[in-house]
Formats: sequence, structure tokens, C-alpha cells
Amino acid sequence: MFKKFIFLIAIFCISFSSSAFATTVVPSPVPVLATAKVKPVENAQKTFDEYIESQQYQKALVLSNMYLQTDPNSFEMYNNRGVAYKSLGQYNLAVKDFDKAIILNKNYVPAYANKAVIKIRLKDFKGAIDIYTKIIALDPNDWKHYNSRGIARLAIGDYRGSIEDFNKAITLNRNVASLYENREVARHLLELTK
Repeated sequence: MFKKFIFLIAIFCISFSSSAFATTVVPSPVPVLATAKVKPVENAQKTFDEYIESQQYQKALVLSNMYLQTDPNSFEMYNNRGVAYKSLGQYNLAVKDFDKAIILNKNYVPAYANKAVIKIRLKDFKGAIDIYTKIIALDPNDWKHYNSRGIARLAIGDYRGSIEDFNKAITLNRNVASLYENREVARHLLELTK
């Protein structure tokens, strides 16, 4: 049992430090933002990304709020504001924004992925698995989703399911060493249960 615990700790250290649960920020530029109180921003998305990268989360939040005042139907900016809230540890507000982004665009994978990251952080692995399953239905050719779901399955002891997910991830991208490592840990843990 102790060995099983050590292996689980090892896989989470490897997985959570990797990009498996990285924050997903909108990749496309967002239109110009201008308000009376703030200088016009040529590219709100670029500025938001810079704030997040430099850990200026409060500024990212302010920028998101200002943008949403000019475009309250921007699912991308709800996702971004959710990222800012998540970075500030305000998970309830972040989930509300990710949910709003999903309501505005039910096929918007970044909002689902960011919500799943919060589920993982809160140790709601079954909730994360459900979200990753939705993501995979929307985007079945991205290995990262299978890897993330496999890690969440590993956390709840679904070793067979995690092995299936790691196998699928490897099929989609054979060049990621951590996928093979994750699968081996899952196989080893499955053997310990026999």
C-alpha cells in the first residue's frame, strides 16, 4: 500500500508540474478596448497574456472587466477573466466565468479545460473526468486531453481507464516521454491491485 501511495505522489508531481493542466488562454487577438479612464489598448488579448505571464493578475482582471463592459458577449474574455480569477485563487468566480463562456459558446474548449483544471485543484477528479470527456468529444485529436483525463482517472484508482487514455494519447503523439511514464505507473498500480 505504501508503494502505491509513493507512485501516486510521483505521478502527480510529474503531471501537475507539466503542461498537462496548463492554463488555456484565448489564442486569437481581441478587438481594441477603449474607455474614458484608461488609455486605449491596441490588443487586449496580447496585453492580457502579458499580465498573466508577468503574474499581474489584478491588472489582467481589470482589463477583462473593462473589455466585458464594451462587449458583454465575448466568451473569450469571460474565459480570460476566469483565468485571472483562477490565478488569484478565486475559484468560484473563475468557474462562473468559465460557465458563462461555455453558455455563450458551447464548443469553446479552453473554457472547459480551464474549468477542469480547477476541478483538479479542488481534488474533484470525477468532475474533472466528466469535463475532459466533454472536451474529448469536442476535440478528439488532441493528446493532452486524453493525458489529463488519464491522470484524473489514475487519481481515483481507475487504472484500466487511465491506461486506455494514455494509450490513446500515445497514438496521437508518440514523442512525449511523460505519456509512456504515466502509462507505466498506471500499469504498475494495476498490477499491485491483483
